[in-house]
Amino acid sequence: MRAGADVLLFSYLPLYLDGYVGETRYWLISLMPATPALIRLIMAPHWGRRADAAGSQRSYVVMGLLAYSVLLALLPSITQTESIVLLTALSAIPFSAFNPVARSWLTLQQPAKGLLRLARWHQWEACGYFVTAGLVGWLAMDEVASLVPLMRWMAGALAVCALVVIVFTRDMPAAVALSEFQALRRAAARLARGSGRRVLPLSLLAFVLVSSLGWEAVANMFGLYFTKEVGGPLHLYGAVISASTLVSMAVYGLMADFGRKRGWRALLRFAAWGYTGMYALMAVRSPWTVGAAYLIPMSTFVHTACNVFVTEHVPEGQRGTALGRIESVEAGTILVGALAGGLLADHFGLYAVPLSVLAASLLLHAVAAKAQR
Repeated sequence: MRAGADVLLFSYLPLYLDGYVGETRYWLISLMPATPALIRLIMAPHWGRRADAAGSQRSYVVMGLLAYSVLLALLPSITQTESIVLLTALSAIPFSAFNPVARSWLTLQQPAKGLLRLARWHQWEACGYFVTAGLVGWLAMDEVASLVPLMRWMAGALAVCALVVIVFTRDMPAAVALSEFQALRRAAARLARGSGRRVLPLSLLAFVLVSSLGWEAVANMFGLYFTKEVGGPLHLYGAVISASTLVSMAVYGLMADFGRKRGWRALLRFAAWGYTGMYALMAVRSPWTVGAAYLIPMSTFVHTACNVFVTEHVPEGQRGTALGRIESVEAGTILVGALAGGLLADHFGLYAVPLSVLAASLLLHAVAAKAQR
C-alpha cells in the first residue's frame, strides 16, 4: 500500500495538478516531489540511526503509514498547488521513516538471507506499483479528476495497514542497547577514521547520486513528456507505468543472484551502459519507443548494488545508518533532479529533459570505472 501511495503521489499527482487543479507552471509542479525529498534528505539518516538502536521501532513504521494516510485523505479538499506542496512536505517528516526502518528490520531478522529479503522487499514494492498504476490508469483514462475517490480509498487502506502492523507484528530486533548506542557510534567513527574506511564507499554513493539525479529529472516530467510532447494517450501511460513494475518484479530476484556472484561493482558497470541506452531511446519522438525505454529496469541494478554492499560488507549494527544514508542521497537527488527537470521544461521545452540526462549519463561510466579501481 505504501508503494501504491508513492505511485499516486509522484507519478500521477503532476498530471492531477496540471489537468484538475489547472497549474501551468512546470517548476511549481516539480516541487511536488522535490519538497518532500528535501525533508527525506534531512530526516532519513536520523530514522536510519534510530533503526540501529533499541526500542519499539515498530512505531516508526506505523507513523509512516499513518502520515501517508492523512496526506491522501486531505489532498482532495485542497485546490491550491502551493498548499498541496506544503502539506506533502510536512507529511514527509514522519513518512520518511518508513523505508530505512522497515528495510533494516528485514536484514536483521534473518541476517544470512538479508540480500534475498531486500530483493523480496523490492519485488513486493514493485507489485504495489503495478496494482496501483493499473488501477489509476483504468480509473483515470482521460480524466484525472476521477483520482479523487481513489485517494480517499487508499487513505483508509493505509490506516488499516497501520492497525495490522500494531496488532500482528512484534517489535523490531535491535542491534545495540539504546544506552550504548551513542557511545558505540562514536567508537565506530573513531575506528573508521583510523582505518580510513567508511560505512559506504564514495564511488557507490556517487553512482547513486548521478544516476538518481538524471532519473528524477526524467521521472518527474515523464507523464507530461509522454502525453504532451510525444503524444501518448493517458491510458497507454498507465499501461507503461504498470508494465515497468512487472519488469522490476521479475528482475529484482535475478539481480540478487547476479549481484551475489559478480559483486556490486559489476552491477554498476552494467547500469552505466543501461542508463545511456535508455535515455537515448527516450529521445526518440515516438510514444511506443519512449514507453519501451521506460520499461528498462535500470534502478534495479543500482538498488541491488547497494543491497549487495550493505548485506555483505556493512556490520549489522550499522546497516540502518547505511540504508539511511542511501535513502538520504536518493532524496537529495529527487529534490535537485525534479527541480532541474521542471526548470529545463519551462525554459527549453519538455524535449530538453531526455537530451540533457542522456549527456549527463556519460558521467556514470567514469564513476563505474572509478569503482573498479
